[in-house]
Amino acid sequence: VNQSQQDAVGIEAGEAGISIRAVVPVLFLNKKHVGSVEFGAPIDDALLQQIKTTINEEIAILVPGGEAFKFQAKTDDLALTESLYVFLRDMLQSNDVKIRRSQKNGQDRLTAYARLVDYSGQSVGILAVSKEIGPIIAAAQKSALYSAGIGLIALLSIQTFVYFLFVRLVDRPIT
Repeated sequence: VNQSQQDAVGIEAGEAGISIRAVVPVLFLNKKHVGSVEFGAPIDDALLQQIKTTINEEIAILVPGGEAFKFQAKTDDLALTESLYVFLRDMLQSNDVKIRRSQKNGQDRLTAYARLVDYSGQSVGILAVSKEIGPIIAAAQKSALYSAGIGLIALLSIQTFVYFLFVRLVDRPIT
C-alpha cells in the first residue's frame, strides 16, 4: 500500500480465522503520502447478526478443518452433516454460486453457497445464505391451483359453447 498508494481491501485468513482487512494510504492535505492506516475485524457471530438484520436471511461462514468443515460464524442453529463435506470441498474449487434445497425442523429451505477468497485468490471458506421457502412454495401452489381452476372453467365454458353451436348450426338442420 505504501509503495503503490492503492487501497488493499479484502478477506484474510489468519490464526483467528477469516477476517476483513483494509489497508489504505494516508495523504497529508490530500497531496503528500505520509503512510497508511490498517483496519481489521473478525468475521464472527456479532458481525453476521448485523448483516442478518439488513438482509433478513440466515448466514454462515464455513471453514475447512482437516477432513471436515466447521462454522466460524453463523446466525442460526445450523448443523453440518458429513454428507455435505464433499459438496463443500467441491465449492472450495468452484467459482459458481450453487443452491441446494433442504429441510430443517420441517421447513423447506434454499441455501446459496459461494466460496470466499483472500487477497491472493486462494479459497479460505464458504459463505452460506439460507432462506425459508415454505411460504413461497405455498403461495406458488395456491396460484397454480387457482390458475388450473380458471383454466378448467374456461375449458368447460368453451366446450359448452361449441356443443350448443354444433347443435344449433349442424344437428338441427340435419334433423
